[in-house]
Amino acid sequence: GDYRGSIVFENDLLTQPDVRKLDSTGRAGDWRGSPIRAAHGARLMGDLVTELAAVADINAEGSEALDEADPLSAYYHQCLGLAREWADSGGSQLGADRTIAEVIEHLPEPPEEVPFDVDKLAAVVAQFTDVGSEAKLLEFRTGLASVLELLPSSPLHAEAAAGEEPWYEKDFFHLMAELVLFTDLADCQTELLSAIVWGSVVYGRDSSSIVAFLAATRGHAAFKWGRSDHEEETTWVQDTLIKGVCRAEDYLASEHVGEATLPDLVDGL
Repeated sequence: GDYRGSIVFENDLLTQPDVRKLDSTGRAGDWRGSPIRAAHGARLMGDLVTELAAVADINAEGSEALDEADPLSAYYHQCLGLAREWADSGGSQLGADRTIAEVIEHLPEPPEEVPFDVDKLAAVVAQFTDVGSEAKLLEFRTGLASVLELLPSSPLHAEAAAGEEPWYEKDFFHLMAELVLFTDLADCQTELLSAIVWGSVVYGRDSSSIVAFLAATRGHAAFKWGRSDHEEETTWVQDTLIKGVCRAEDYLASEHVGEATLPDLVDGL
């Protein structure tokens, strides 16, 4: 479903940065740490894990027709299907309780190490998502450029290597794959966070599905893609995905949707 119709929190991240309210004892507290929220999140997470297990079976059945002709695309199909279900089932009500562990846990075991075939993966992404809109791509690039203007030393400003495209000529999927999997994030953390937040604003859960899949591959032993062996960086990517998606979804569910710039949204994350 579209998160614009999801539960709207009583507290708005943009107008109340510390998100304070009265807890069950009548004292001011942070709803993220309240017993009520913890219980609610635990129940929803249990439901989500059950759903992901079921979806793993469904995706396996749905990809059977692809297995003989193209087993790699069939495997990508199953994995991205799980990421899509995770994105669609979570929503802002889970907030910081959402993790990528559920996706990693239910990824189907491949017969051997999974190769990275960007063309086949892009074709499967096109089946699951609608990120091909030129208007949305322009909106995404414009938003990300507004952050890069504030980061004059960003690696994304560097001239593209021979045969490579600069970031502003890449489509959404190829840019996110490059940032999540192959970029040394020591000097590119704000850029990735901004891309995650603005991607979720522009593309909705199509964006969070793609990034969840990419982040999950960094935590699964069968994938040796890019910088997956950098464990601390991988953990940071997975945590940042959660923060970025939740910030975007809270914004889209708020009364201030359409008012904030991308620098506003990433401020404080």
